[in-house]
Amino acid sequence: MRRTIAELTVIASLVIVAAVVSQLFFPNRIPFFTRFTTIQADNGPVKIPALLVNSVDKSGANDSASLAEENPAAISTDETYAAFIEKRGILIDARDSEEYGRGHIQGAWNIPYTDLLNHAEVLDTLPSDTLMIVYCDGEECLASMELANQLVAMGFSRVRYFFGGWNSWQNNQYPISRTGEP
Repeated sequence: MRRTIAELTVIASLVIVAAVVSQLFFPNRIPFFTRFTTIQADNGPVKIPALLVNSVDKSGANDSASLAEENPAAISTDETYAAFIEKRGILIDARDSEEYGRGHIQGAWNIPYTDLLNHAEVLDTLPSDTLMIVYCDGEECLASMELANQLVAMGFSRVRYFFGGWNSWQNNQYPISRTGEP
């Protein structure tokens, strides 16, 4: 009986240690240790997990004062629309291909955040300072921030996540496409 209790104590201790150590590598998986930061969304301030925002060196090679000091950084609906009209950068839909097929921002690429590796060959041909605006459904969806972080990890230096996403784009009646349309 004593041996069984001792074995259970050792197993429980190992599980606790594993949980604590996993927080060092995956802090967004257990909310107990997650820190939050506040960003300005279209409908006011919103708290998001701080680990989804990576800071960059302020003395870096940002060639424009309009670029945010963080990479990735949030971008508003108006700024996204301006980039769309001026054909600056690439809009990337982080939702799955079925959602993308039902409707997406006109001209947006579909790179589901869970499927980035299958698109790496195309992304590798782009300059690292290409403006990339990543979006998903809206404020409830964090796929855009997950994909934005993956793009930063690949070395892209001008990544933005459009926090209003597809919902905000549709609410403003901006140009959309469906699969089979241009």
